Amino acid sequence: MLSRLPVSLPTGHGRDLESNRANLHSPRFHGWLRSCWRSFRGTIPMIAVCSSLCSRGLLPLWMVVFTTLLTGSAFGQAAAANAPPVEEGLFITVPNPITSDVVTRIRATTQTALNHPKRPIRKFIFDFTPNGKEAATRDYGVAYELSKEIKELTLNGGTTIAFLTGKVTLHSVLPVLACSEIAMSTEAKIGQVVEPNSPLLPRNELDYYLTLAGPNRAAVVLKMIDRNAEILKGLRNGATFYLDARKRNDEAFRDVQGIDPTPVMVAGAVELYSAEMARRYGLANTIKETRQDVAEAYRLSPASLQEDKLQGRQPAPWKIVVRGEITGAMRETLNRRFRYVMARGGNMIFLQLECSGGNPEDAAGLADDIRNLTDASGAPVVTVAYIPMAAPDLATFLALACDEIVMAKGKPGTEQKAAELGDFDSLVRIATQVNRPADPDDDDFPLPKNRKGADKKDKKGGPPDFAREEAAAQIPFIQSELQELATNRGISKLLIEGLFNADLAIVRVRSVKDATRREIMTEEQFQQENRDAQTWIFEGNIKERGKLLKLDAMTARDVGLVRYLTDNRDINEVFPQFGIESSTVQEATPDWLDGLASFLRRPEISVLLVMVGIGCLILELKVPGLTVAGLTSAFCFVMFFWAQSQMSGQIVYLAALLFILGIVFLGVEIFVLPGFGITGLAGIVLMLVGLGLASVDRVPQSSAEWGNFGATILQYSLSVVVAGIGTFFLARYLPNIPYVNRLVLPPVEADAAAESTPLPGAELAAALLGAIGVTATVLRPAGMAKFEDSFVDVVSDGSYIAAGERVQVIEVEGTRIVVKKV
Repeated sequence: MLSRLPVSLPTGHGRDLESNRANLHSPRFHGWLRSCWRSFRGTIPMIAVCSSLCSRGLLPLWMVVFTTLLTGSAFGQAAAANAPPVEEGLFITVPNPITSDVVTRIRATTQTALNHPKRPIRKFIFDFTPNGKEAATRDYGVAYELSKEIKELTLNGGTTIAFLTGKVTLHSVLPVLACSEIAMSTEAKIGQVVEPNSPLLPRNELDYYLTLAGPNRAAVVLKMIDRNAEILKGLRNGATFYLDARKRNDEAFRDVQGIDPTPVMVAGAVELYSAEMARRYGLANTIKETRQDVAEAYRLSPASLQEDKLQGRQPAPWKIVVRGEITGAMRETLNRRFRYVMARGGNMIFLQLECSGGNPEDAAGLADDIRNLTDASGAPVVTVAYIPMAAPDLATFLALACDEIVMAKGKPGTEQKAAELGDFDSLVRIATQVNRPADPDDDDFPLPKNRKGADKKDKKGGPPDFAREEAAAQIPFIQSELQELATNRGISKLLIEGLFNADLAIVRVRSVKDATRREIMTEEQFQQENRDAQTWIFEGNIKERGKLLKLDAMTARDVGLVRYLTDNRDINEVFPQFGIESSTVQEATPDWLDGLASFLRRPEISVLLVMVGIGCLILELKVPGLTVAGLTSAFCFVMFFWAQSQMSGQIVYLAALLFILGIVFLGVEIFVLPGFGITGLAGIVLMLVGLGLASVDRVPQSSAEWGNFGATILQYSLSVVVAGIGTFFLARYLPNIPYVNRLVLPPVEADAAAESTPLPGAELAAALLGAIGVTATVLRPAGMAKFEDSFVDVVSDGSYIAAGERVQVIEVEGTRIVVKKV
């Protein structure tokens, strides 16, 4: 304890009266006393007594100091011990209007929470106006049923809290009154149980409203229902009491004293209370603006802000192990497994996170996919992230997107360390590292694994420029997306900022005036607010200055990010925390399509597919009729684009279209246009661009991405050259290869000795040149003509010639005889 004092105590005290007095008035002692003032001001009476005795020589100074330290320490420990512990609660959204299905769902949800085997919940917060929307239920029956359920919770030892951020009217007021406490935002209103021109409620309904209100609030509630009521103010048992003016002389109100004859609410209209009015008249217990404020006021953990998405449904749990880098391929794979689970009735998914790195945009997109999961009926799916060892960098997206996070707390003194969440040290160091002298053994630059050239350093030993630029560009996007996820979970944005800012020191404090209020703030903010008067009590460091924040299991639980911890790294310890038997949990493993796509995306396999596809395409064009080559080429390119589509998303469709267009241009150049020109060159370029785009996850934007894209194009260009050379030799020697040559039709050998044989009838046709005959049929232009006794097939010179006309043969080509009219 003494080692924590700001300065050492003055020496030489306690020997005689004069020395004690001198020490009491020394500047050194006064400086020490001022430094300790804020910590020990709660012990002023004790200090005063001891100082008085000391000044009279009846008590040595060392005893004054010892008493002060002992009392102050005890006082601080008692204050910490008296701070109410954090409890688990459950927020429940009450839709508008209230229906019988809503009542059934809420009943199932609350009973499941009350009877949970591991963590029975006793505090329920009913949000009747989510996002400030108005609540107005006209059906008294369903409102009555919900109010009964809420009262039943109270009778079973639970605390029920109504939270209002909008206007609550009609019979939606009834279940609000059934809650044991009411919290309203400044914009909230409650009242007008009946519409302005509607008659008074039936007697049984009115009596139930007043019963829920209780004697102290009955008149205030009555004014919501009866426009003719006038409310007076008096005192009962020393407290403010409101009563109906028409009943001031009733026997039940004889003990109400000091009744003011001037009504606080006059007749003429049913009342709609603002938040301030509701608190003044005893309806509202507190005014809070957000769910986070309500959770803080009622000492609920931030994890309580997550609603029970099962909503009373029987859990159908599945588990999925997430390994590798978070890329478009992983996103597609996980979404396919999610659909598989949903199709089989799953409504609860445990994600075991063993992943890291990848693409920030894909990680953010996958987080959105997880948050928006719904089952086959459209109801939300419960997601639980389990972190057995670590979920660094981009894996934080997946953890924060889940409804619950569970971490392994490890075992001190063993190799089994506590799980960690949110390690962005590598990314931040890459983005902020300045060049240093080259050191071939330096491994301080862990660059992204999926980045070509990332394993190389620049000439001065630092990370490559493109890696530094890309990391610096990614950090603002990652931080912004994670802060949005943290806000949705009710977690302080400072925790996210601490993941990227080493200069930030974060502390956890408690309010001096309200022990239930705890905050996470910067060290500077803590010192600033405590400068003039002690407003906050320091409870502990969350992050020290000079280091990036890494949330271990215990810290994550302390800040409300994690609700449960496991002793070991076995996921089977997680299931009982949610009341689930391990034997009922099914696993969604990767299917064979995932394995095939992953294999085909390997760089060497992709290059091989392109080489074989281009080679077979050239071979098919060079040797028409070779069906096997054409089919092989089509198969290779289909498999290439399909495998890349699992990673590249929609851009692969553009790549495929460019590739097909390139083939069309090449075909036009070969079969339609003479020679080889711009069309053929454009076709080759389009094919290469299509192959390159299929290998990236988005259109290149930065200089680094364009450089990588160019390297990919070059890689496939070399593949095309190699394929062309190989095809040339294959086409040349294929006819001479045994067995394989059967795939090709043998060439037709010309017979040099063979003589040309004249066509039959050619000599007879030649003899008719100049002959004159008569058409036997109409010539249009072909027909038949009679020369002497012979009928011959002829054609006219283009004109129409009727039958019986005289014609003359003017041209003979082989057996083709042309005539004209004479």
